[in-house]
Amino acid sequence: MSFPDTLREIWNSSFEKSAVESIFLPSSMELIYDSAFRECEELVSFSLADDNRAKLGKRAFESCKKLRSVRIGSGATEIGTEAFSGCSELCEVYLPNTLTSLGSSAFHGCREGLKILFDGTAPEWVKLAMPKEVTATSTVLGAYDRYPYYYDNGTTEYRTYNYTSYFDSGIDRIEVFCEKDGRTLVYGESMRKA
Repeated sequence: MSFPDTLREIWNSSFEKSAVESIFLPSSMELIYDSAFRECEELVSFSLADDNRAKLGKRAFESCKKLRSVRIGSGATEIGTEAFSGCSELCEVYLPNTLTSLGSSAFHGCREGLKILFDGTAPEWVKLAMPKEVTATSTVLGAYDRYPYYYDNGTTEYRTYNYTSYFDSGIDRIEVFCEKDGRTLVYGESMRKA
């Protein structure tokens, strides 16, 4: 399903439980409200054009059980809490380095081995993924709360922070490939240090 080039907003629950299979949103998009495409059980792919200024609301695509591919173009700034929660077939997500906020549990309950292609560097990803109450510095390049951070040469560092929300909660393994420096970060609940 394509939308007109003038579309700027999609309201709460506008397409909730609809039978749409594919969505392409134009660069004019600014806001996708909460639960806009929630439980679209036939949805397989979602794409948002480059040069947008979009913010994805809470649970925008929650429980889209067949969703496999997401591409969010450059310009997007926010992904809300639980935006893709329960998308159990989601296997590849492309995210721009223009994001400034990644909501907690954004990928909760997604497929093990989810691959995120991030159009940025590893330090940019860490700054995005790290909770705002913790400051990202050059010495803190780890995932959080006893999560290991894997460098591409196989070494591991552990860092511990006290906070309770994770972008990757409820999923055993997520790989984040940072396109601008070629580094891969691996996160997931199964990787917590005992």
